Amino acid sequence: MITGMANFIITRWFLTFSALLLALFVAVPAQSQELSATQDSALMTVSVTNFDGKAHKGITVLFTSKEGGTTFRGESNRDGTFSILLPEGRTYEIKYKAFDETYSYKDFQIPSRRGRITSEFKIQIEPPTTFELEDVHFESGKAELRRSSYDRLDELVAYLKNKPSVKIEIAGHTDNVGNKQDNKQLSQERARVVKNYLLENGIDEQRLRAKGYGESDPIATNDTPEGRQQNRRTEVRILER
Repeated sequence: MITGMANFIITRWFLTFSALLLALFVAVPAQSQELSATQDSALMTVSVTNFDGKAHKGITVLFTSKEGGTTFRGESNRDGTFSILLPEGRTYEIKYKAFDETYSYKDFQIPSRRGRITSEFKIQIEPPTTFELEDVHFESGKAELRRSSYDRLDELVAYLKNKPSVKIEIAGHTDNVGNKQDNKQLSQERARVVKNYLLENGIDEQRLRAKGYGESDPIATNDTPEGRQQNRRTEVRILER
């Protein structure tokens, strides 16, 4: 009786273990294969560089078909390249993204040859490295974020998590109202508050730098309320892509 029970337990354990191995085997995804041109889609090898030929890593490129509006996207790797399949016989509007801004590049047409087209496409750009966090605001005279700022900062968190090699500077700026040293101190504290928000949301401190510039770098006149409002801003500067 004991022997029969032992055999039952061993058999049941073996079946359970076998089922687990089978589940693990099925769950393992197959190795991704290299892209190949088809009868209907051209294989494009895209390179993204600056005007001196230096590779741009982490640039998202959008190809939007003017026949139907479908958008295809790719992102440049460490070598500034990526491959993408694009349906033939269409004209594409090419744009690229830097942070959350999208910039037009040019239109590009792929002829309809139905012959497994393979081609190279070079994009030469100088993407911006400074972006204003337009919806990030502080309480007047304080380094205290308004709640309306969180959505914009969450977008920055998502961007940094999606591009783990990017390093940034958070730059704080003020207008020229008040004491110059006080303004610089306030801008430093505000930049640090933004940095702390990013840290609290999982961004590595080694990727972040906070610096306050006070009133030293205006982008508009300080002689009008509108100009002073523009000068009170928080910027993100890309230090390394």
